Amino acid sequence: MRDASHMESVERWAHFIRNHPNEWRAEHNAFINAQFEKHREAVQRIKASPNGRAKLIELYRIKNVAAYEDALK
Repeated sequence: MRDASHMESVERWAHFIRNHPNEWRAEHNAFINAQFEKHREAVQRIKASPNGRAKLIELYRIKNVAAYEDALK
């Protein structure tokens, strides 16, 4: 198991969900959407770096590069 502070965070989130049944979804969606946006930003930074295309191919272990041409542009 992780450290105690992690468990405290989980308990706080569970408490928030129980006490705010109509409000927690918006906060959760904002968090998830931010995670996707950070991923997109990271991919763009990698693509802009020297040998970025090759780095992405290696990072994602892409075997069929032709199928990902649009994503690797």
